[in-house]
Amino acid sequence: MPIQPPASPSPDSGPNVHGREPLRELGYLVLLALLAALFVLTALPFAEEAWLRTTLRIVYATILVTTLVAAARSRVGVGVGLSLVALFGAATLAGPAFALAANGLAVAFFLFFIAVLLKDVFSHRRVTVSTVSGAICAYVFLGLLWTFVYELIAGLDESAFHGLTHARSAIRDDLFYFSFVTLTTVGYGDIVPVTDPARVMAILEAMVGQLFLVVLLARIVSVWAATPDVAPE
Repeated sequence: MPIQPPASPSPDSGPNVHGREPLRELGYLVLLALLAALFVLTALPFAEEAWLRTTLRIVYATILVTTLVAAARSRVGVGVGLSLVALFGAATLAGPAFALAANGLAVAFFLFFIAVLLKDVFSHRRVTVSTVSGAICAYVFLGLLWTFVYELIAGLDESAFHGLTHARSAIRDDLFYFSFVTLTTVGYGDIVPVTDPARVMAILEAMVGQLFLVVLLARIVSVWAATPDVAPE
């Protein structure tokens, strides 16, 4: 009787999904915890303190590096991501004169990281904690992306939004709040886009937020339905 070669392991079996180490699988959970910390820090009452602004910058940088570790699969992707983080850090530390450049870079790297996250999450062949965590992180990243888009618009035109309550140095906190209220289509109306660019971006964010949830839910359900049931031992 001929000896059959051992069957190669399924890409979805064993401790490693898609050949990734267990530590890497925890990356999205760590990223989710960092995003939660970002929300907590933003909610602190002394948001205009210099040390808190510095802490927020560190958290932003840590979030992006963690995203690279958890999702990027190529050296090119890691290199591009780290370059964007470095450029953003340099522009931010350079002072108010480089604020527009820093916001533009922030928009670029959030677009990049959202693409990296979604590419990785949509490549999963079964729904795991990592899949769900990565999807939630991508959704939160959409809110952060539009925060910097709005800050870029406000930097070019101070009258773009009505109802901002913070000083110029902490305007991001108001726009952070406005972005997530718009993304979730809650729309309290305490902050209102006034100029055409601000209104158009608010409409786009609301549409993307809804379409993202529909497409993501459909993808997760389809993958879940296609996963074969495993009989209990």
